[in-house]
Amino acid sequence: MSLALTRNELIRPLNFIGGKWIAAANGARFPVTNPATGDTIVEVANSSAADARAASPTPRPARCPHGAASCRANVLRFCAAGTRSSLRTPKTSPS
Repeated sequence: MSLALTRNELIRPLNFIGGKWIAAANGARFPVTNPATGDTIVEVANSSAADARAASPTPRPARCPHGAASCRANVLRFCAAGTRSSLRTPKTSPS
């Protein structure tokens, strides 16, 4: 049985980065094959780390407006409140 693509517009052999379809930064491609026959269906962009960096927003360090110690304290208070409320909630045992 041969695979015949009827809607070629659904096959995109490029990377979608920044709202545009572009080739891999290094120009590399690799074949997508039909596992039953080994026939090549299409060749697609072989993305690299450079493509991943281009697709990702610039990383920013996490910052707490009141300082790291204050942020840790808020997280600990939130966790403690959840623990206290779960201790007050009566548990029902299975019948």
